[in-house]
Amino acid sequence: MAWHGYIHYSEIGDGLGDDRTLAGLYFRGMGAQNTRNPQYNNHARANNAGDELIVEALYQDNELTRDAVYGGLAAALGISQARAEAIVLAQLLGGGGATWEQSRQAAMAVIAADVRAWE
Repeated sequence: MAWHGYIHYSEIGDGLGDDRTLAGLYFRGMGAQNTRNPQYNNHARANNAGDELIVEALYQDNELTRDAVYGGLAAALGISQARAEAIVLAQLLGGGGATWEQSRQAAMAVIAADVRAWE
């Protein structure tokens, strides 16, 4: 089973340091990479500060567990999973059972809440 939707990553601690941002790491370890339908392929949008990232992709169920999300993030950052959980908040937008449209609307709400930070 697969889920097409958005995950919102936001830095909640100062653990990345000044020289690294969520936008800078933009990892492609999760979600579809090379499908016939480009909208399913992993792609992202970062806010201007680089401390928030919204990633859209077609995810397999095993990629949506807490361990998979934070494990992939930890690997991309080169830190422990516990550290990743302490400094980054990852949210499935719309919730795990959301339709693509519900997840898209939740992603748009994140951007709308602080438009200047995203444009």
